[in-house]
Amino acid sequence: MAVEKRAATATATESFVDDGGVQRRAGESWLVTYVDTDMYLPPPQVGVSSPSPRVHLGPTQYCYVEVWRPAEDDSGTTIVAQELRQGPQSFFETPTEVVRKGPLEADNLGVDESLLVRALADHTTTRGRAVRAGEVWLEDGPQLYVPPPTVVKVERRRAVPLSETEGLYVKDLRTGAVRLEMGRQSFRLRSHEVLWEKSLDEEVEELLRNGGGMGDPDIRKLQYFSDSITSGDRRPRDRTRAVTYMVPAKAAVRVTDSKSRGSRVLFGPALAVLGPFEEFTVLRYSAGKPKRPGALTSLCLLLGPDYITDIFEVETVDHARLRIRLAVNSYFRFDRDDADQVNSLFSVPDFIGGACKVIASRIRARVAATGFEEFHRGSARIISDAIFGEGKSTLFMPANRLVLDSVDIKTVEIADEKTRSMLSRTILQAIETSTRGMERKAEEETDRLAQEAKGLSEITRLRSEIAAEDAKNRLAQVKTDNYAVSAVGASRAKAQAYADVLRIEGETEVARAQFQTTAADTITNSEQKLQERRLQMEMEFRRREQQLELEMEASRASIEASRFTAQVGALSPALIQSIALAEPAHQAALLQGLGIETVVFQSGGSGAGAVALKAMSEDLALAMDQK
Repeated sequence: MAVEKRAATATATESFVDDGGVQRRAGESWLVTYVDTDMYLPPPQVGVSSPSPRVHLGPTQYCYVEVWRPAEDDSGTTIVAQELRQGPQSFFETPTEVVRKGPLEADNLGVDESLLVRALADHTTTRGRAVRAGEVWLEDGPQLYVPPPTVVKVERRRAVPLSETEGLYVKDLRTGAVRLEMGRQSFRLRSHEVLWEKSLDEEVEELLRNGGGMGDPDIRKLQYFSDSITSGDRRPRDRTRAVTYMVPAKAAVRVTDSKSRGSRVLFGPALAVLGPFEEFTVLRYSAGKPKRPGALTSLCLLLGPDYITDIFEVETVDHARLRIRLAVNSYFRFDRDDADQVNSLFSVPDFIGGACKVIASRIRARVAATGFEEFHRGSARIISDAIFGEGKSTLFMPANRLVLDSVDIKTVEIADEKTRSMLSRTILQAIETSTRGMERKAEEETDRLAQEAKGLSEITRLRSEIAAEDAKNRLAQVKTDNYAVSAVGASRAKAQAYADVLRIEGETEVARAQFQTTAADTITNSEQKLQERRLQMEMEFRRREQQLELEMEASRASIEASRFTAQVGALSPALIQSIALAEPAHQAALLQGLGIETVVFQSGGSGAGAVALKAMSEDLALAMDQK
């Protein structure tokens, strides 16, 4: 090791004067370093101890050196003093010096840091402040702080940034008062302040970790607390931090102050922050189906609207035991500005269990006076009247402002297995009977509808036939008219049709791919029209021919009648009388010559003869017509 890094302690065994002319007393010790000599050869009166190491201090280091000095009054006493040495430097310990602490690093305080120190003795600080023994104060950054020997460091503090929803519990050591410091700020403790730890019951701690509600997983109301679970961190809570809880919507939390013996109620959604001496009110509700007391533990009072479901048994007047499962809608009716109404919300610790007991007792009392058949027919009405009262639809509980306003009957079943099986068979038989009756009614209704449909179908058919006959008659008339028209203009229609065909064929050749179907339809329609015109002309021709034949027959009949009339008119009464008086054979010959087959003559006056003659003339005319 280099010489300048080492030193030796010399001790005089007897009094003498050293080479430098210094008087050394027996037992005196002194330090010999490279500054004194490059090589030290101790005289016989000096003993040399082991070399002392050199102490090095960096720019940010310091140490405390304990120094023994003799008193100035030559009393022989020794005074021990603490001396601060700061770097950068290096030195050797003299026989009267001992480095008690060091090298130590100076405290490099940042902008948001402070160092709490306490004075061991009265002194004046480097900043000119006089302090007394035991006094504490803060050394704020930024600075490089080196405490003097009369100062001891207590703790290093850092400013705590707080958001709007965060806070700290702070205790004043001078007064003992504890307060809550909330953000938004960067909070620094003062020298006489410390962070205060707030203790909570383990049950409340667990409730806060679970969002404000605990119970069996099958409890439906636990879902209301899921939004209040801040994170899945299960580490212990920092007890100096403000206790906060996010109150869910449509819920209320009551906080009591053990110091002031007061309370306050917070309505969600809101952030509940506990003061130093405040505690949450823990509520225990009945839950499950059927309800179990204390199955749900919560920090919140659920204000609703919500529904309460329960299962309970009742017994009818004829001893039929029934199990009823129903749900009742519930909510709290109150004025938030009325302190009495708000405080009454928490007057019933278990409002769910209380409501279920009221509902069950009312239904049991009503069903106990009702027969099974009557209850079976009107269970909904009976249960509703039992809960709310006849003609009412709500039930108000003034003790805690709870309102029940509707009931939903989920199931009503027989509790006794034997009675249930018998009822099942009875119901099955009733269903079968009702089914058969409905089937018979359905068959009768089906037959009736079938007959009505058949009658309507027949009426429709007859009307259709009548309409068809009318259409046929109109069609025949139209055909007759068209035939007459077609017979007159057959040649012109044929020529026109032929010209249309040629024109259509020419147009079709130009755009056959696009209008082939249209051309075919046009040709078909034209031929049909031509055929109809031809038939119309033919019918008109036949009609005219028949009319001419009829006219010819009428003319021929008229001519024969005239001829016959002339023949009869040519006979004189005397001739007729001669014929009448003649012999029958002679009469027949005469009449045959006149073309008369039979005649009856009657006697009488001239009037009767004229009548007979006229009759004979008519007979002759008729005979001519027959010929």
